[in-house]
Formats: sequence, structure tokens, C-alpha cells
Amino acid sequence: MDTTSARRQLKSPFFLNARELAKENPETFTCPNDRDCERLKVGDQVKVSNGRERFWVTLTAIGDGGVLRGKCDNNLVCTDGSELELGDEFQFATLNIYDIWGFPDELKS
Repeated sequence: MDTTSARRQLKSPFFLNARELAKENPETFTCPNDRDCERLKVGDQVKVSNGRERFWVTLTAIGDGGVLRGKCDNNLVCTDGSELELGDEFQFATLNIYDIWGFPDELKS
């Protein structure tokens, strides 16, 4: 079997809550809110953090209740090899989103 074409298992990594960080640090940190996240569509790119580094994710599915699925778009530097790699797919929530790629600041709520 060609392992490069085999479907990778869905991973369940830990992500920081960007909205809580924005509440704790309102002068220095902002993140998309519910209204911003409602505009997301499959194929959009968002930034999340596992606590050691922030990285981009391409959305592959959008579920109910703020649940999203995406693929890691970066080669992570701060990893021990047991976490996410480029192309890994995983679930996360809209409250984990730090930024939306290409989303103009003037449209952010």
C-alpha cells in the first residue's frame, strides 16, 4: 500500500482560546468574533495556536456550533514530532481562531 496516498487519521490537538486571550489583553490582542466567523467558508485560511506557536489552517469543513475541521498549512517548528505536521487534519472551534487570512481589518467587527 502506498502510504503517501493513505488518508491520515484525524488528530485532536490542544488549542488556545483566542477569545479568552483577547478579553484578558484588550489593548494588545484582538481576534475574530462570532460574526466574523459566520462568514467563513471551506477553503478559507485561519490562524490558530497550540500554545507554542501560531500557524495557518485551511478549512475543510464547517459544522454546527462553531466546530470546524481543517488541515495544517505550516511546517511547525516548536514540536516534538508527536503533534501536528503539514497536511494533518484536525477539529477545532471558532473560539480558537486568532486571525482570518485576507479578511480586511475594516470588515472585522
